[in-house]
Amino acid sequence: MSMQQAAVVGDMLTDSPIDYVLHGGCRGADSQFDSIALSLGLPREIWPGPGTPCSDIERSGSIRIMDSMPYLQRNREIVTRCAGLIATPSERLAPLELRKGGTWYTIRHAFIKRTPVVIVWPCGEAEPLLPQ
Repeated sequence: MSMQQAAVVGDMLTDSPIDYVLHGGCRGADSQFDSIALSLGLPREIWPGPGTPCSDIERSGSIRIMDSMPYLQRNREIVTRCAGLIATPSERLAPLELRKGGTWYTIRHAFIKRTPVVIVWPCGEAEPLLPQ
C-alpha cells in the first residue's frame, strides 16, 4: 500500500464498528493491513494461499491462521465471511471487468455476493462501490 492508502485504511478501521479482520496473509498490502489491525488491537483471521509464507505477519495479539487453500478459493471464502471488503490496488487501470489479478477477482466476487466494497486508490481516495 502507498502511505496514503495505509493512512486511509487505518482511519477506516478506527472508525468502523468491526469485530475482527480477515486477509490472505501475503507480503505487501496484506502484511501492512495486518500491522494496522494489530496496532488497533483488532483480532485477525488469516487465510493463506498455497505457499504463502505469512512470514511478514506478527504472531502476537489475537490471531487465527486458517489452513491453506488455493488462492481463488481462499479469496471467495474471505468474501463469504466478511461484511465488507477494503481493496487497495497498486494502480488505477482499465474498467473493473477488464482488470486481472487476485485483488480484482476478489472485488468482482464481492459484487456477485452483493458485499459492499471500498477501493482505496494509491492517492488515498476511497471509492465505495455498492453492488446493485
